[in-house]
Amino acid sequence: MSLRRIVVLSKDPEIQQLAQQYAREVFGADNLDDALDIVQTVNPDLMLFDHRFGPSHIHEFRDKADNNSINVPIVVVGGDDNNIDPATLGSKQNPPLAGSTEFIQTGAYDYLKQGRHTNGVFYYAASGGAQLEQIINRINIKSDPATPGSDHNPPSFDYAQDGELVEPSFDYAQDGELVEPLAGSHSEQSTKHSFDFAQDGELVEPFFAEELAGSVSMVGCSKAILNTLKMIKLVAASRCNPILIVGETGTGKELAAKAIHTLRHPNERFVAVNCAALTANLLESELFGHVKGSFTGADREKTGLMELAQSGTLLLDEISEMPIDLQAKLLRVLQEKTFRKVGGIKNITCSATIIASSNRNLKNEVQANRFRRDLYYRLNISPITLAPLRSQERRQDIRLLAKYFLKTSTICPEKCDKIVSLTELAIEALERHDWPGNVRELSNVIERAILLETTDKIGLNAIYIDPTEWSEVSQGLTPGLIKDFSLAKAERELIAMALQKTGWQKTRAAALLGITRATLYAKVKQYNIEKDSYNANPPRRIKQEQNEVPASSLSQPVATP
Repeated sequence: MSLRRIVVLSKDPEIQQLAQQYAREVFGADNLDDALDIVQTVNPDLMLFDHRFGPSHIHEFRDKADNNSINVPIVVVGGDDNNIDPATLGSKQNPPLAGSTEFIQTGAYDYLKQGRHTNGVFYYAASGGAQLEQIINRINIKSDPATPGSDHNPPSFDYAQDGELVEPSFDYAQDGELVEPLAGSHSEQSTKHSFDFAQDGELVEPFFAEELAGSVSMVGCSKAILNTLKMIKLVAASRCNPILIVGETGTGKELAAKAIHTLRHPNERFVAVNCAALTANLLESELFGHVKGSFTGADREKTGLMELAQSGTLLLDEISEMPIDLQAKLLRVLQEKTFRKVGGIKNITCSATIIASSNRNLKNEVQANRFRRDLYYRLNISPITLAPLRSQERRQDIRLLAKYFLKTSTICPEKCDKIVSLTELAIEALERHDWPGNVRELSNVIERAILLETTDKIGLNAIYIDPTEWSEVSQGLTPGLIKDFSLAKAERELIAMALQKTGWQKTRAAALLGITRATLYAKVKQYNIEKDSYNANPPRRIKQEQNEVPASSLSQPVATP
């Protein structure tokens, strides 16, 4: 399991190495002032606090921290008591050190005691026997608003008679997995998310809001997705037939139709037809079937999709493209529940659930005389609306969708295990785009990025939202990309932008870039970055379509030597 960012307040390399095992980005600070600057800049998930600083420093940190930083969990890392001579403990050489109880009472989240195995390797054990993995697991779960113990559902902390902080009403089993609280507890009333654990114990990010969404691969945990799933379950549980699903192209209308089918007819057929893909005559024959000899070329009888669906589901995709004449025949089927094959005289019962979808506003189509008014009102019983990705209610799903497409992509099998994530700059660029093609467009961008990326993380230089931009460099592909997007050039520009953003304060610039001050000094010297000359000739800024990448987005660490 891992966190996104950890800030380490310590000069001890052992603690730095410990943090690197459990975070994607680690920021080091030598003193409290530096730590405050870094925390307020990068907004970490956790602070590792060297026990040598003492409880008073935690109290001082809490007093000076702003509202966004005051709730950052602090885990104190203790020392190796075996390395201290008991005869000198309490002397000037080894002053008395605070215990775990003092740190926790001051506001620390937990206390790790350092020990040493018989082979000389260090290990860290938390108070109460928990490991650091379990603490990070707990922080991950607390960060979810619908999870027991989260900030939105805070647990009730108590103090024992000796003043020591008592954990809330949930525990962890020996394997580190969260144990359900007793019946009637506060957390039982909260909505649950399906957090899973991989074989290596890492917390797997939930791509789906619930099991139904997972069964049809409807990715997202936003308010818009939750409302859509609620409506899907409401309609599926009823006898509503027909059902209308509306939404822009690429929003997942067919997935919503499959979710309804899964709930209503799990063991029956799901049949779909695109009304825009066929001519009027072909579509009529496809839907209703035809008898032999009913028209030229009808050399045998054909079973239509309405009959083929039987008691399952028939999806009429893009119903707004259906010809007016055929709309009248469909209306009769919806009203009478019977139809005839083309050229036939026998009535056939239609027992399927008919779902119609459209990427157009059918009410506007009615006013423009392109869609029958009576059919519109027959369909519009309880419509299910899918929000576009650009809407505020669904924009937060862009990050999840991008990670999901990266994880499930098969476009380049040899890169499946090599490219493991996206950089923060790349994700922020994706989140700023309006996505007129919605989920389908985002999927294509991620597929294209996988083809272009040569490292283990998809960076901003691999994100081409406009395919014409990609085609310009595809003639030379890798050589062209290396020439236009060299690592050294990008690194130099990012360092200069970070220095400009922070007013050339190197401590804050180093924190912004995720590197140490020593590394920053070396990079500035290596690239000959000077304040006066660089202000006179600012670097060409990286652009993504019409949106520039702001310097405030610089949270991805620069490669260190």
